[in-house]
Amino acid sequence: MARAVRSSPALPLLTAAIGTFLVSYGLSPVSAILPSIADGLQAPVTLAGWVLSAYLITIVGFLLIAGRLGDAYGHRRVFTIGLALYALAALGGGLAQSAPQLIGARALQGFGGALMAGTSLAIVAEAVGEGGRGKAVGLVGMAASLAAVIGAFFAVVFVETLNWRWVFFSAVPLAGLGLAAALAAGAEPARQRPRRLDLAGGVLLFAALLAFSLSLNHFHGGEDTFQDGFAWHTSMQGVALACLLAFLWVELRSPHPIIEFGYLRQGRFTLAISANTTLHMTMMASFFLFPVLTEKGLLLTPRHTAGLIIGILIFSVVLGPISGMVYDRTRFRLLTPASLSFVALGFVLLGLSGSGLGYTVVLGIGILQSIGSAFFLTPNNTMVMNMVGPEGRGFASGLLATSTQLGHGLAVSLATLVFSFSVRGEAALPAAYLQGFQQNALVMAAIATLGVTCALLPQLRREPLPALAARPPAPVAGASSDS
Repeated sequence: MARAVRSSPALPLLTAAIGTFLVSYGLSPVSAILPSIADGLQAPVTLAGWVLSAYLITIVGFLLIAGRLGDAYGHRRVFTIGLALYALAALGGGLAQSAPQLIGARALQGFGGALMAGTSLAIVAEAVGEGGRGKAVGLVGMAASLAAVIGAFFAVVFVETLNWRWVFFSAVPLAGLGLAAALAAGAEPARQRPRRLDLAGGVLLFAALLAFSLSLNHFHGGEDTFQDGFAWHTSMQGVALACLLAFLWVELRSPHPIIEFGYLRQGRFTLAISANTTLHMTMMASFFLFPVLTEKGLLLTPRHTAGLIIGILIFSVVLGPISGMVYDRTRFRLLTPASLSFVALGFVLLGLSGSGLGYTVVLGIGILQSIGSAFFLTPNNTMVMNMVGPEGRGFASGLLATSTQLGHGLAVSLATLVFSFSVRGEAALPAAYLQGFQQNALVMAAIATLGVTCALLPQLRREPLPALAARPPAPVAGASSDS
């Protein structure tokens, strides 16, 4: 069969980068202005918290389904629909007159974000061959880090000079630019027979992820937040487990499963996904823990916190594409485990620093970890996308994004739980916060070490790279096997 000629990757990559930026932009500035939103809508802060939760929970629940929709109907088509929904929801969020209206808009925005995040890496893989894919993945990934920096800055600017609504309005023009780029790039050739999707499996998967995500949230205050486990957290986790078991039972009997079990049976693929989960657990733990350490443990100001976070993020922004180029040129097998080792080492140093844990030390270690994260994340994502054939790219893209978001949720819950053993009551001393931070750091060091093991094991087997791209496990009817 004749190999398809690749068109210029510029427009698809621009589209994917804008979408990736917007998905992150829907999170970072909004989390910073929740008190302003609560005041503006005259709503309690606990209700305003759902403005953030509705977005996150919807994204997590639909990411993998979005990837499979892309495999069935075209990744660019699904991505473009998500971009349009995101733009409409952002406009609706800016115009919302009550908290329920804003929460509904945010749920729709999360669904649009899931359609984009679940297909973005598949679009990159379609647009760029394996020889330059690492750099392309790094460029698109850089957009997420850039959004975190820009979003945190402009959130404050909008609240101080205009109002909180402009955080949502500001996303609309960029989404319009993304839509223009997506339409100019065009869609993939139409599928002769679009793959059917397992509807029952999709509903059960969403229910499982929804229940699990809800179990990681707490909707009441006080010291018993994470002690009242059975009444909320444990019961919701039980619901999630029941839905997951039902989902697996349905999937194993479905002729068109959402999960490509053929890929999951491959150790290299599954271990790379697992390593991605651990990396994002440690990343989110850092961004959750560093502000607590800076302001509660070291008694510094929010400006110090902002300087710390931005100083760390800058390295992620710059090094993402560079790490991709290094991987493209060298295919160095030990790049991912070695890079993740820097993250683990950083947490060990943070956990064992004792009274010498000052602001400069934390910044230096954070930069070390940021470098390690950048040189792990882009090569690992590139390897995963290189392992799958054209018919499995949406599945791989969606699974990477799902593991990322689950890692974030697990990290915050675990860090809060560890803190609960050291910090009790609002009058806790700085020493208690320092102790809680260092205990968390050692827990995250263990998790990062597990990630190093996941990244290292496939490399010790000396398997050729990529191991799976030549034979995808479940071809889509009517789709070409050439990329």
